Parts: sequence; C-alpha cells; structure tokens
Amino acid sequence: MFESSPAPSSPTPESVEVNPLRKLWWGLGLLGVVLIGLYLFLPRGQGGGDKKTTTTTAEWNSARCDRVLTDAYRSLSPERLGITSNEDSTLRDLNQWAERCGKAGEGTWDTKPLASLLPAETLPAVESPRFLRRDALHVRTSRTARDIVLRLIPQVRSDADRARALFEYVVRQVELRPAGAENPPLFSPYDCLIYGEGTAAERAWLFVELLRQVPLDAVVFTSDEASLADHPLVGVLSPDQGCLLYDCVLGLPIPAALKEDDAPLFSKAATWKAATESDELFRQLDAGDLKHPWSAEKLKGATVGLVGTSTWWSPRMARLQFQLQPIAGNNVMLSEPLLDVSKDQPGYLTRVAKYSAGGTAFEQDHVRVWSFPENHLEEAATAKTPNPYGAALQRVFNGPTVVQVKVVGDQREEVQAASSRPLKLIRVWQLLGNEETLRGYLTIRNAPSEISSNENNAAAQFATYWVGLSQYEQGSFEAARETWTGYLRVNPQALRGEAAVRMIAESLAVEKKPEAIDILSKIRGSSTPLRNGVLLQHWKRLFGASEAAPAKPPEAPEKEKPGAE
Repeated sequence: MFESSPAPSSPTPESVEVNPLRKLWWGLGLLGVVLIGLYLFLPRGQGGGDKKTTTTTAEWNSARCDRVLTDAYRSLSPERLGITSNEDSTLRDLNQWAERCGKAGEGTWDTKPLASLLPAETLPAVESPRFLRRDALHVRTSRTARDIVLRLIPQVRSDADRARALFEYVVRQVELRPAGAENPPLFSPYDCLIYGEGTAAERAWLFVELLRQVPLDAVVFTSDEASLADHPLVGVLSPDQGCLLYDCVLGLPIPAALKEDDAPLFSKAATWKAATESDELFRQLDAGDLKHPWSAEKLKGATVGLVGTSTWWSPRMARLQFQLQPIAGNNVMLSEPLLDVSKDQPGYLTRVAKYSAGGTAFEQDHVRVWSFPENHLEEAATAKTPNPYGAALQRVFNGPTVVQVKVVGDQREEVQAASSRPLKLIRVWQLLGNEETLRGYLTIRNAPSEISSNENNAAAQFATYWVGLSQYEQGSFEAARETWTGYLRVNPQALRGEAAVRMIAESLAVEKKPEAIDILSKIRGSSTPLRNGVLLQHWKRLFGASEAAPAKPPEAPEKEKPGAE
C-alpha cells in the first residue's frame, strides 16, 4: 500500500472554514436521529384523556396480517380460483400468514385421540400446521356450497324442507354416472357441481357438504354387500324430525308413504327408525322385475359413515375460520372437528353417536369415518397420468376458443384464443345465481358458428342444456322444454340427451300433465332404470293411468363424448 500525503496547497484541518448553513443542517439531522431513537425505544403510555393516534409496530403487523388473509380469501373464491388465480400463490400467502399471524385465537386441540378413528397415513395431513393444496380447494368448495345454500334455502323452512330442496338440487345439477363406467374421473364435490356429473358416492358427498353449510349434520349409510357397494343412502339428522333418508342412486328420498304422496318427486322422506322397522318402505321402490337393493335388515346392519376429510378435521382450518370471522364477515363453515373441542362444543362423532331424535339409536360400533372422501382425494392427487375423460372436460370448460383482434403497432390481426369468459366461469355464475348467466351461455352457444371444433361444439351443448336447467329452476317450464327440445333436435347424440328428456318429463309432471308418462317411458337404455320405473308407477297413480312399469327399458344410442374426434 502507498501512503498518501496532502498536496502542498491543501489546507490543514484546522484551517478549513465550515459554512454556517451546513452547521445548521448537521444539527437538524442529529436532532432527527435523536427523536427517532426516543420514539422507537422509550415506552409510551396506554391511557390518558386526550389520546394521540400513533401506529405501533404491533398495530402495523396486525393490519398487514388482516390484509394478507383477506387477499388470500378473495383469491379462493369460486369465481377466481382455477380461473384467474391458482392455489400455489394463494397457499404461499396462507402459510406466510399462518407462520406470522395465525397462531393466536381458537382452533387448538389434541389430535392424538384421532389415531383410533383415522388411518395412520391420514394423521399427518390432519396435524400439519401448514396449509396444503387440498385446503385451498376445500375453501373454494365450502364457499360455493354456502352461496348455494343461502340462495336456495329460506331460513323459515323446516329441516325436512331444507334437506329436500338441497337434495333435489344435487340430483338436477349432477347427472348420475353409472358405477361401472370405464376409467371414470375422480371428482370432488366441486368438480361434480362444475361438470354436472358424478357417481352416487360423489353425489352423497356433495349433498353432505351442502347440508353442513345449513348447518345440518348428516351421515352416509353403506354396506359391504356386493349389491349395495355402489348404492349409498344419506341420513339427514334433523334435531326434531329424526334421521331422514335419501337415495343417491335413485335421486329420490325413501318415501314415508308413497301411496299417500301427491308430489311428483315425493314430498316426505322416511326416517331411519321407520325404515329399520318396516321393509315395506323399501318395497315401495320396486318396479316390476327391478328391485330396490336395500331392506330394513340391511339398514340395521349398515355402517354409519361420518363424512369429511383431513382438512375438515384439522386444527389449522379451525384457526382459519376463527380468524376470518371479524375481517371477512365470514359465515362459511370450514372446520368440523371430529372430537369434542369443549363441553359446550361436542365434536361430529359425539353428535352422531348420541343422536336420538325420532327414536334413532345407532349401534355405536357401526359409527365410523367414511373412508371414501379422503381416499378419493388422495387417489386423484397421486394419479400418475391425467384421466382422459377428465382432461377432455377441462379442455372444453377452459374454452370456447374465439376470434380476437390483436393490435401490434398499426397492424390489426385476428387470432384464435380462449374466451375471457370460459364455460367454467359461466357455470360458476349459474351455481351462484349470477344474473349474467344466460347472457354468458348465449355467447358460448354461438361459438361453433365462429370456430367449429369438437371442444366448441361440446361447450355449446353444455351451455344449451344448462340454459334449460336455469329456466326450469326459475319456474319457466315451457321455456325450458323448448330449449331442451331444440337441443335434442340439433344434437342427435347429445352429451346430456337422457337428462334433457328426463327433465322434459319431470317439468310436465310438476305441472301434473299426463304427457310426462309417455315421454319418460320412451327413454331407452337408461342409466337410471329403477328411478324411471318407480316414477312411472307413481305418476300413473297421480295422473289416473293404470299402474304399470316396463321391466326392461330398451337400449339407447351411444352418447357422444366431450371433445371427441
């Protein structure tokens, strides 16, 4: 290193003359540093009559925590997640909130006793303090379910009326996919709503998710018998009216007294107690050679399934629900502890085990967690390859493809691109009751005239069918029938062909028109032959025709697959 020496002309330090103005600035700077140090490190009083508003570090952190949580919750809305936002970025925000802000408040309990109720591989997902991908999807599903419940169920209705309205909604919105379908996709309750189809077990799961937002407890009755393996019943645990039974294959309640019921789709559900005491309630649902597989004896021995997933049982979801209440006005059920939280908060297991309304008395060793939902989610998440049918549906619902004008400099170019209002979004609007739904579907119905493709044609088919369903739910039965009739005329191999014919028949039956019988009897190769046979018998009694039902409906033409070449 070389040492430097001052240049001969450089003044010595003592000879440097400092500008007075510069002294003033140095003094003010030093004073500012002192004041900031006093503000940060001296204690500040908490009381006093004439308070001054200050923003402390704690207050800033609280505000930021609320903002992060609120933004994450907005991103998990059904109109955003999977459409304009994704779960990965939202999960990062949620886990950041959980680490820095989410540990205070309610939602802590010992999860070790769950080891006797849940498989060992499920416990880590229950106990995890970090939010998982399925948690984000769970919040979206719960928000969708809550919005549907608020739209459909006036608070003045009885439990039986609420359950019936929600069950009929599930059956209308979710077409039954036969249990033996080849390589079926694994749908969550949200998938069932969006795509409009599902198995009987998926229907049952969705029905219970909706009931939980009422809130009403429910269970699923299953059996190991081969004839009942794919035929679950849902029991709605009304505090006043007993355990009400609904059949997710038939899409009908188990009727309390069918010969006295004047409603086209049955008005009063039988209770578990009545159905276990009299086999006649199930025999009402035999149609010719087609027999209902359940019996009183089989119901007595059935497993009483608690419905939910590791997300529902987890403490982290209880903390999230608690923290959302003051900042988001949150009234969505996100958490359902299996075990008792306190003496005043009995868990789901306790409520079911002790349920006794209407003379119900479940065998305690029959009450257990229904493994289907958790196994279903795990199998879907770990699948090595996408399901072909599910992938085809995703392509359809992410469309249609439309012509858009792209401007580059002074040049205008027409390009093909996915619509900014995809079918998935319009379907969400329909589920939530958005007034723009029909207009959105109209745009999608016109897409094939602009760009003809298998995906656009399938999207237009779904849109047309759901326009009719919207009209039906608004009570415009004649308009709905016209829409479905046109849909069938234009699409000889319609994706929702059987559903359209059945809904035409049911809309006529609601109006007590005998033509319903003739139309329903013409469905060939039905995926729901027992339902059709039972309804034909019932409608013939209501409309004055002779009671008879075809034992073996004829075959139907093969249904077109969405997006198929």
